[in-house]
Amino acid sequence: MKINEVAVLLGITSSALKKYYLLFEKNNYKFTRSKQGHLVFSEYEVELFKKLMHLKNVPGNTVEKSVELLLNKEPSMKKELDIRQLLITQELLQNKILGGINEVDIKINKLIRKVDKLEALIEINLNKNI
Repeated sequence: MKINEVAVLLGITSSALKKYYLLFEKNNYKFTRSKQGHLVFSEYEVELFKKLMHLKNVPGNTVEKSVELLLNKEPSMKKELDIRQLLITQELLQNKILGGINEVDIKINKLIRKVDKLEALIEINLNKNI
């Protein structure tokens, strides 16, 4: 999801969301970016922001402290975050590869149709010459 979509979903401004994701990045969390360099948030990351919205409102918590709590809750969570990021990157690459395969498939089908037409024309010309 894009920044604006997530902000609307969370009921906050895009600038507030930017502040939050920059805090995550400051704590070594890496968000996925499109090939144009735009941030792309996964469903998991949207849930992470939802948890942040809840935690930051707990008395005595700051946004900064809440981000640290979410990222350092336990060592296994860091590994889980890394794995999820790898899966997201893998999914983006798979989609790119599938898109390329579909383009090649379309081109192959066009070439097959052209070959069929050429074979038909050759057959017609051979029959005329007989």
